[in-house]
Amino acid sequence: MSPSPPPTPSSPTAWVVDPTVANSVALVGSCFTILMWLAPVRDVWTGTESIFMTKGERMPASSLSYVAGVFNCLLWVMYGTTRLEQMLIAWLVNVCGLVLNLSFTLCYVWFSTGSYRRQVKTEFSMFMVILFIAVMIWITTGSNDGVGYIAMGVNIISKEKKEEAFSC
Repeated sequence: MSPSPPPTPSSPTAWVVDPTVANSVALVGSCFTILMWLAPVRDVWTGTESIFMTKGERMPASSLSYVAGVFNCLLWVMYGTTRLEQMLIAWLVNVCGLVLNLSFTLCYVWFSTGSYRRQVKTEFSMFMVILFIAVMIWITTGSNDGVGYIAMGVNIISKEKKEEAFSC
């Protein structure tokens, strides 16, 4: 039994999107993503120590959302680098996110004390291992699809921690 041929654009099972519509949706999504990355800028960059404190406590909030954001954007930049023609907008958005999250992480380290700085180092080390695994998958398979899958997982961690950090 031979496999069936892939659907063509004229077949009823294929869904073809007009490139103008696809690019418009990508642009709107990218704008919202940039706004998400920019949300904490005013609080973080003004040098207020309180942004890193949890509600009602004098204990710093988790730095995991910032560290995960750095590695999330870094993995997406790595993934998109080999597909720049298809992913230019997403690549640019993640370069912006990488720079912003790195600056937020550095601000967190600046305002935190010894044990919380060690926490950031531990989180960075954990994500460096994940990054190493992603690069090894890329090198051994010759495809960076594994980097994309790992980036999706880190994306979930990043978003969960951001919601937790900024919930009222």
